[in-house]
Amino acid sequence: MKIDFLTYQTQGYDIQADITFANEKFFLGDIQGDLGVSFDLKIRNRTHHVQTNILGKPHYGYIGVALAIADIIGYKTFLSEKKLHLDDTLIVNYELQPGRLSIFPGVENSIIIDSTYNSSPLSIRKIINTVHNMREQIFPQRKVRMLLGDMRELGDLTEQEHRLIS
Repeated sequence: MKIDFLTYQTQGYDIQADITFANEKFFLGDIQGDLGVSFDLKIRNRTHHVQTNILGKPHYGYIGVALAIADIIGYKTFLSEKKLHLDDTLIVNYELQPGRLSIFPGVENSIIIDSTYNSSPLSIRKIINTVHNMREQIFPQRKVRMLLGDMRELGDLTEQEHRLIS
């Protein structure tokens, strides 16, 4: 019995994986007037342009996995019936939970990024990296303030992990 499988990664640079992404570009205004990102998603030999409000490289790989699974179970048929081609830009728009990289205008033209939803040390590092890249691309002249949640679920390690991140 042959098993078909796909490999993926969430950093964007492993060219050996079947699902990869590149060319991350943050933007303002195209998706409900909020902050978004576009990137090129490659699933084996096909490249798709994606726009989404889900920020952070780990999510881009997950979007690729979801699209690959949808393709396997018949998404191609659905798309051909709707006259939409996978070469078109795919817009993936979610209603984000509060505290999951929510963006707000602040005083004196600053930007406030709320990421207070409890998280793990690895997630916090990914969020900080995402916000850094976002600031470099679209807010280089503005102050960016982040609100980070505490990691109380870590128990006795909470204080130590907070110190390692700061």
